[in-house]
Amino acid sequence: MLLPFIANRPSVEVTTFQADIPITILLPFEPHMRGKSMIEHQLSCAMHKTERILADLYPVTMIIPVMSRLQHLVSSINYSCFKKSIALFVSAVTEKVFYLDIELEEKVIAGRPFSLGNLIANKKQQEKLLVLWLQEDRFDVYEADNERCLCVDSNLLMHSPGFDKDIKKERITAADLYRFMMYADSMLSMLLTTYPFPVIVAGEDYLVDYFWSTTVNEMHIAGFLPSKESMTNETELLTHLQPWITDWQQVKVQSLLQQVEQARKKENAVWGCCNIVPLLRQGIGGLLIVSGTVLYGRNYTDNFIIPQHWNMPVPFYCFNDADNAIELALMNDIDVEVIPGFLDTFNDMVLLPVSENINNL
Repeated sequence: MLLPFIANRPSVEVTTFQADIPITILLPFEPHMRGKSMIEHQLSCAMHKTERILADLYPVTMIIPVMSRLQHLVSSINYSCFKKSIALFVSAVTEKVFYLDIELEEKVIAGRPFSLGNLIANKKQQEKLLVLWLQEDRFDVYEADNERCLCVDSNLLMHSPGFDKDIKKERITAADLYRFMMYADSMLSMLLTTYPFPVIVAGEDYLVDYFWSTTVNEMHIAGFLPSKESMTNETELLTHLQPWITDWQQVKVQSLLQQVEQARKKENAVWGCCNIVPLLRQGIGGLLIVSGTVLYGRNYTDNFIIPQHWNMPVPFYCFNDADNAIELALMNDIDVEVIPGFLDTFNDMVLLPVSENINNL
């Protein structure tokens, strides 16, 4: 139902400006956690906000068709789909809802373009690190941010696989350490699925060397922190992590570039839109990385209003080939990241497949 101030406005004859009107609504979802009624209330508020925005920009004859489509799309939302967020895209000729496994900032955009690249830019960024603290007889894994270090896993050497605790040992052997570092790396692999953050490895140099010789997670490691005498608890560990936490955005970019380079060396990366799109259509891939310059190298701003006779793409949320690739990735629950600048070596887009050997795909 249209708001009274829309429904009661006199009809305006439109002759020179018949542009389509795009609407985008981004909302947190998770109906199993938040409840259907709460989400319905948020959607109602978003629709009211949309009408108010459009009322200041367009005549009622242009608003009614697109708002009718929005109402239809909202009524068709699947509340049994337990995703983190939803994104609604509506125009007079477009009607699409994405159910996403990424957290989005709540947002209503009406009367101006908003692409899937812009959607990725609205992902909630968790500025956190995953810290693996190695000691000779134990290792601990922490989730760290600007305020705290939270231990998420802890393991003792004597309880690790392959260590015979019934044999009394005067010292830990190189073989013991090697097996223990392999175990630490396997636990790190498991934890990265839940805590997908850049990894910092802390510990004495010789332990880090053992770990580095065994790890299969080198692409996720953003740095090394040598053990210090003052580093005896979580508070002191957090103090030494501050350089990485303060510069987290750059750490994240370097981590992504590192993943790309490691995947390229292992022939486990595909680049170029024409090579990537067929794989995305099959749901193949683990991470799509796109050049920010390709996505955002436009003159659109938050105050941009669709000009007269603007040839809006259909669907309006796909401005270029990069947006088309992002749509396929999102539809197949493949993660998407955007990094600043060009990816010249990779034709501005690279896909890191799940398979260890792209030739087997």
